[in-house]
Amino acid sequence: MNRTELLSLLQKWDLQPSRKLGQSFLVDENVSKWIVNQLNPQPDDVVIEVGPGFGALTKHLVGKVKRLVLVEKDGRLARYLDETYGPAGVEVIHGDATEFDIRPFFLEGKVKFIGNLPYSVGNEILRRFLDAPTPIAQAVVMVQKEVAERFYARPRTKAYGVLSLMLQERWEVAHLKTVGPGPFQPQPEVDSTIVRFDPRKADALPLHCTESFRKLVKQGFSQRRKQLHNNLAASSEDWKAACEKLELAHSVRAEELTLGQWVRLSNELEPHPCADLPPSVTESLEVVSAEDEVIELRPRQEIHQEKLLHRAVHIFLLNRGGELYLQY
Repeated sequence: MNRTELLSLLQKWDLQPSRKLGQSFLVDENVSKWIVNQLNPQPDDVVIEVGPGFGALTKHLVGKVKRLVLVEKDGRLARYLDETYGPAGVEVIHGDATEFDIRPFFLEGKVKFIGNLPYSVGNEILRRFLDAPTPIAQAVVMVQKEVAERFYARPRTKAYGVLSLMLQERWEVAHLKTVGPGPFQPQPEVDSTIVRFDPRKADALPLHCTESFRKLVKQGFSQRRKQLHNNLAASSEDWKAACEKLELAHSVRAEELTLGQWVRLSNELEPHPCADLPPSVTESLEVVSAEDEVIELRPRQEIHQEKLLHRAVHIFLLNRGGELYLQY
């Protein structure tokens, strides 16, 4: 879609871009196609797109994935999308992405997420879709440049803070490209950045309690100019011991710690209850015969590699409607 086509559609549907909704429509075909390619859409994919507008990204996804769901807050745009892409099997949901219920998509397995997010509520939408538990396995989004810089910020930078650590604890965040106002109508007063989120490997960080980690990070950055120990509730003895173990200066500030150091500090000040358990791959399980008779103890990894029979406990978490929410 180019600028002329967009203006024609705005006139046809009696629409004016809403500042309140942060509407700024993408009108550069090359940029639109490039963004979609970063998601690497596959025939078996389920994709949720937020803020599709007039379908600048949508048109490059239609027919390429198994299921495509559009979430659009503007009712007039939702009607346009339904009329335009509904016949092709695209599902259009007229609703607020900040209130979207992602849980039913657990039934789909891994889901991909894409969107040109409104600047005003972009962070809230990301929390809704990316905070655990979530079925989202990959995301490609475009947000205001200054906001994106906080997503992938590194220690000792102004952008590094609570949001950086909350996202990076679960996701590998990659800066893909920054574009100016030119590809949009109306043109925003800021640059935009495309960012990709890929899940962080389960063993990339030490075992830790996410709740304790997040609480500690929020405390640590509550007054970022202060030395870290002044923001934490830890006793001077505990703080001194933690600094010695992590080889940190007593006067260190929150923005100086890496993600790994924050996780280790969290474990030092509030140890994970399972921290002393062996890694799952080395944990020994009972190998049994077809008659459920114990034969021997073997490491879990070997049992799975050799496809041996073993005893296991499965936990199923159901909602009040009897629907499976989580299987462990």
